[in-house]
Amino acid sequence: MASISGDFIWEVVGQPNLSPSANVLYDQSTTGFIFQKTDYSSTAPNNSTISGGNGTVLYANTNRILFFVQNLATTPLFVKYGTGASNTSFNLILKSGNGTDDGAGGSINDTSWKGAISASGNSPRYIGWELT
Repeated sequence: MASISGDFIWEVVGQPNLSPSANVLYDQSTTGFIFQKTDYSSTAPNNSTISGGNGTVLYANTNRILFFVQNLATTPLFVKYGTGASNTSFNLILKSGNGTDDGAGGSINDTSWKGAISASGNSPRYIGWELT
């Protein structure tokens, strides 16, 4: 068993509302959890938006630790790292859900991009947020 201990800021990946500090004993062989040491104290997402229009999801932010975008519509969502997403200018496509807001639409999270993120689609609906 590998143990990690000390007074650090820790977050279970994908669970942003944990206590900002903890003494951690981690057993990789039995838990399967992934722990990530972070250098921030945010306990809730910032700039959380649900949008029904094409345009900027999140503006550039040098303090961004992570961003998340999920398609909530029943049509594909074209996402671009930068501004001006369209069906001819995009970096990736997030698949549609089976029904509006059903949680089955594609999503992306990224821990390195600090620039703007934009989205476009036919009758788009998506949520976007960042941790800082």
